[in-house]
Amino acid sequence: MSISTAELIRDALSLANIYGPTEAIEPEDVQFCLRKLNALLADWETDNINLQYFPQTMDELGDDCPIPDDSILAVTYYLSFSIAPHYGKQLLPQMLALGKSYYDRLLRDAVSAKLPAVKEPLVPRGTGDSAVSANILNG
Repeated sequence: MSISTAELIRDALSLANIYGPTEAIEPEDVQFCLRKLNALLADWETDNINLQYFPQTMDELGDDCPIPDDSILAVTYYLSFSIAPHYGKQLLPQMLALGKSYYDRLLRDAVSAKLPAVKEPLVPRGTGDSAVSANILNG
């Protein structure tokens, strides 16, 4: 379910009610959104949300945006959050809550990935036949 950088920008502009889904987008608005996208994901990287993103240029707009598929919604919503004030737009609380939930999932996954693996402690076997091991089926 990859998405091009241009599609991601269009979706963010549409979410923020700046452009309609079929309206032609002015080149200066695309450049502004691209700068915001590059800055946003650089900022997320400092929060240890590393999406393996690298800054995009105007020449790469038609290429797949270099983010994992499971981060598309969070990136699109947060891009719309960051561009809306520039255009004098206010976003609905429900939209903000939804975008935050997508971001929180990314943050949770980033934190979980940094946690060390936990080894189960060695527990001595009880008395009795040590050749039989208990499991969920046989107790």
